[in-house]
Amino acid sequence: MKTVRLIVSLVIIAFSLAACAQTPDPVTLTIDMTEFAFTPNDIEVQVGQEVTLVLVNSGEQDHELMIGRGLHVDGSTPDGYDLDFWHIGGVMPEVSGGGMMLQHEGADHAGSEQPPSDEQGGHDMVPMTSPEEELPLMIYLPAGSDTTTVTFTVTEDMVGNWEMGCFELDGVHYTSGMVGEFTVWP
Repeated sequence: MKTVRLIVSLVIIAFSLAACAQTPDPVTLTIDMTEFAFTPNDIEVQVGQEVTLVLVNSGEQDHELMIGRGLHVDGSTPDGYDLDFWHIGGVMPEVSGGGMMLQHEGADHAGSEQPPSDEQGGHDMVPMTSPEEELPLMIYLPAGSDTTTVTFTVTEDMVGNWEMGCFELDGVHYTSGMVGEFTVWP
């Protein structure tokens, strides 16, 4: 009799654990970009979740969204991240709307052909023509642009704490507070 109870208990536990391991529901999160803030500035998602970020540039200036770890500083200017969220996660997000996906060419990528500089931002941007290159990715929203959506599925390689930032105007947006947390839970 004890064996039967043990087996029944184990089966119940197994089904409970299986229910917990189901893929989380998709989520849509709106991030408003203004001078100089992301609202909200604290995002949390889960592994396996399909995430749609709806980016709205409500400001009067151009803005960008970069997600990474390890602030990259060029001289004394914050200029992106040393570790790129998208490359570490092995994900190329789908981007649609008024913004565009660009690759950010910072100082760590010396030896590459230098693209034209962003007139206002002061950092080099490359159109997304070669996603296999491991240049950090940014979503760029010009002032007055339409809403931009960024859709991706969260991978296990993305677990942990990340930072999101805007580095326009030679890092002025970042140093003025346009920074936030992006957390991925297992």
